[in-house]
Amino acid sequence: MLGFLVGEAISVMISVIAISKGQGFLQLNYLPPYFVAFIIICAFVVGLLTGLYPAYRAKKTSALNALRYE
Repeated sequence: MLGFLVGEAISVMISVIAISKGQGFLQLNYLPPYFVAFIIICAFVVGLLTGLYPAYRAKKTSALNALRYE
């Protein structure tokens, strides 16, 4: 999100310069909605997988063994 905002800020600054020189507004970056959805789904899957493995491992370990090694 920070990279997107910085890109938009740079795009606006360059567009101000272009408008002052007689050109139109320039759109320098574009982020398609399907790419945003893909990123969110990938982050969800990675978070799910990295959370399930420790939970599965903790389920198999008895509480006394876990306390003994801590």
